[in-house]
Amino acid sequence: MNRRKILKSMLLFGASYPALKFMNLNANSLDSHNINLLTGICNEISYKIKYLNELNKFEDYVGHKHDIFHFFSMFDYRSTPYDMVAPLFYTIPLNLWNSGRIPLLTWYPSTGVIEKTPVDMCKRIYTGLFDNYLARCCKSIKEYLNVAKASPIYGSPKIFIRFAHEMNIHYRLYSKPEEFIKMWRYVYNYLRNYGLNKEQVLFIFSPNCVDINTQPFENYYPGDDYTEWLGLDGYNWGGHGPWKSFFEIFDEPMSRMNALSNKPLGICEFGTSAKIKNTFNASKKSLWLEDTFKWLSNKENLKRYNLRMAVYFNFSKQKDIDSGIYLHSARATVNNDALNHSDNEFKTIKSLNEIYYKENIGFLNARQNATKVFS
Repeated sequence: MNRRKILKSMLLFGASYPALKFMNLNANSLDSHNINLLTGICNEISYKIKYLNELNKFEDYVGHKHDIFHFFSMFDYRSTPYDMVAPLFYTIPLNLWNSGRIPLLTWYPSTGVIEKTPVDMCKRIYTGLFDNYLARCCKSIKEYLNVAKASPIYGSPKIFIRFAHEMNIHYRLYSKPEEFIKMWRYVYNYLRNYGLNKEQVLFIFSPNCVDINTQPFENYYPGDDYTEWLGLDGYNWGGHGPWKSFFEIFDEPMSRMNALSNKPLGICEFGTSAKIKNTFNASKKSLWLEDTFKWLSNKENLKRYNLRMAVYFNFSKQKDIDSGIYLHSARATVNNDALNHSDNEFKTIKSLNEIYYKENIGFLNARQNATKVFS
């Protein structure tokens, strides 16, 4: 995703690891007193970074175990010299599941890593031109599900598929509702016909929280029969626009989602800048995070919006949003010291473990059985 493009558009148009062992699980159902949140983090994955080691460092620092790890894949159909299907659809999901987390894969229908994405990408997908690639992906997912063992927290092995996210942004090549829905339903049916059931492979319909020069995101919805979860993305862009709280960003789009369907809702990407005009204010970023994690730890808020997942976007990039709160030291950038670490020295205004989720939030963190969330 290109957040610089999103930001510009908003201004223009307005708007192999050992398995974890768990003891003393709370198997209570999700009634009004036992609502909980699948907590997640999106960290970088590359051949240079031992992603699970970095995740464990982050979790040790904040004192919280996440339920979900979020990562990305384009339509990288190459089989030689680089076959990325097996790593992204088998190895990484299996490593994450064995470490106690549910994999969440954003599957972006773009060939940009290989070549310029065709303008008729949707049609090429729903007319079968990518069937060989889809079959290889399905094969790897099925192998992962067959090898992975059931979890005492989450039940049978699972993977979230967030396919074709942020379709309601005008520069997406799948931003035409009719074409998007045809593509979505084709891919959804392909996976189901391959034998990947909806109890283990869960599709998330995930627009941007703001419709940017497109039709309303409701017009892209493929229907309850073609999705298991709803999702949203949204950010506080700080100095690039008005400073907004988590509630101000998500209240309206969450209400719209609740009106669209009674499917469970997840925030698949959220984060904040530290930028105020031309400077970086770590204290203000810290306060935003404190308020946000407090809001997400309030189970009445979760109940009101049927909110069952929240995934923090732990990335900071030059010429993009500095939402990172704990970064691999080799990737930390000069002006992103606010709530990041560098060479294992934490530069924080207020320790993250003081402002992060409360200890009763998160199923893995609270050792609470999560299977009701998926039923």
